[in-house]
Amino acid sequence: MNIRTTYRLGGPVGLVYAIRLAWLRRRLSQVARFRDRERDLHRQVMHQLDAELKGLVDAQLRTHTAPADFWRQVERPAHAQGAQ
Repeated sequence: MNIRTTYRLGGPVGLVYAIRLAWLRRRLSQVARFRDRERDLHRQVMHQLDAELKGLVDAQLRTHTAPADFWRQVERPAHAQGAQ
């Protein structure tokens, strides 16, 4: 509806109401757009944090398995000599 028709049908109150509805409609679309952008940003950040966490876990596992492998290799010959 155009402004003249709205004013003719609803008077000044109808015109104000139509303007308010148009503003609310525009504001809701902006909020939805901002929400979608924030959701996308959140997904990107969570993906990055997940990748960093996996890297830290891998590094921690490597540092823990290396000493364990070393001590297994050191203890094997000692047990093998004692068994003979």
